[in-house]
Amino acid sequence: MREYEAVEFPLGKSIALQNTESRLRDVLKDIEKAYAKQETEKGAEEWIKKLKPFVATSGKKKLIASYTADIQTIQQQQQIWLILNKMILLKLLKWITKYPSLG
Repeated sequence: MREYEAVEFPLGKSIALQNTESRLRDVLKDIEKAYAKQETEKGAEEWIKKLKPFVATSGKKKLIASYTADIQTIQQQQQIWLILNKMILLKLLKWITKYPSLG
């Protein structure tokens, strides 16, 4: 599409051509959204596998966040959350840079 947009039309573009370009842009956006959705679903599967050890399955799935007075356990849980937050941010940044028009 970039190569096409670089082409100059000395006499201008006809209405029919402008309409065709508009429909093509719409189709390309739809395709880009479909690919983004597929990648999101793949990413979700990846996250589910990574989070599975931390999930309880009584009804709805939830991250286990129970009370503990053990300092070492608290520090381990904090490290898990920090790592997960970094992973989420990196995935979001990667997605945003790959699909800037959807951001």
